[in-house]
Amino acid sequence: MQSFPQDIITQNGAQMYDLITYLSGKRPPGQASQKAIATANQANAKDALKVLLNQYEELINYLKVNGAHLNTVRPEYLLNTGDYTKFLKMFPKEENMKPKVVERVFPYIAMESWLTIFY
Repeated sequence: MQSFPQDIITQNGAQMYDLITYLSGKRPPGQASQKAIATANQANAKDALKVLLNQYEELINYLKVNGAHLNTVRPEYLLNTGDYTKFLKMFPKEENMKPKVVERVFPYIAMESWLTIFY
């Protein structure tokens, strides 16, 4: 937990899926395999980003359907800083943060989002 949430981000939320499975007895839908992410990453960085965004969106929706209050969490907030920068380039109208602001502020947004999901 010393490098929270970086450990979770680098493993694409695998610990969260394991925790939900352990606590509820059901595996949340939509978890992309490491192989699928690697294959998408080799094909195109945008494809890999879309796979991760879809995975996180399905996780958030699953938790919301089961009673979680996650109105402040967006799928892109669960990405690492590099992927979030790619996301901003893909969808420039989503956020108006400059690259230096992203580097400074985004780690706190990601940490808050992951903590909200854990709660």
